Amino acid sequence: MRENTSYKITSQISEDSTYAKEFIKRSLETKGLLLAGMKPIIKDKQAAIAVAEAILFPIYGEENILKQRPYQVYKTELYWVITGTLPEGYKGGVFEIAIDATDARVIGLTHGK
Repeated sequence: MRENTSYKITSQISEDSTYAKEFIKRSLETKGLLLAGMKPIIKDKQAAIAVAEAILFPIYGEENILKQRPYQVYKTELYWVITGTLPEGYKGGVFEIAIDATDARVIGLTHGK
């Protein structure tokens, strides 16, 4: 008979976490060194769109973003740039997002009116 083992996951949440602040500081300072020569983790158009939608839906609303399909997707060096489109004659703005392909970091985000 297999022993029933349960694990309790705990976390410490503190608004003044010195360790977390120092880790973030070190990470930001060394990003270029750590990622130099790193291969992209966002390798194709479908992955770039999935990352963009995961970021855009909570901010601008899923329905709003999906209405801006088909997206324009561009890859330039190690960055993805994705923009929405609007039907001809439609008034309004579209989203624009730039994502670092090596770490999925958003380096630019806007939505026109």
